[in-house]
Amino acid sequence: MAQRGKKLDDRTREHIRAYYAQCGNMRETARKFGVSPNTVKRVVDEQNDEVAKLRTQKKEQWIEEAWRTIHLYM
Repeated sequence: MAQRGKKLDDRTREHIRAYYAQCGNMRETARKFGVSPNTVKRVVDEQNDEVAKLRTQKKEQWIEEAWRTIHLYM
C-alpha cells in the first residue's frame, strides 16, 4: 500500500494506467494499488491519449474474441 506523500515510481504509474485501461474503473484501480482515486485520475490524465489508445486496443481484442466465439457456435 502506498504511503501518503510517497512518490510513485514509473513502473507503478504504468501498471496503474494499464490496469485502468483494462477495467475502466478508477475506484477499483485505486483499491488494487493502494492509492486514492484522485491519484489514479492524475496518473491517467498525465498520458490520457495513451490510456485512450490502450482502452481502444482492449475493446478491439474483446470484439475479435467475441466474433471468434460466435463463429465457433455457428
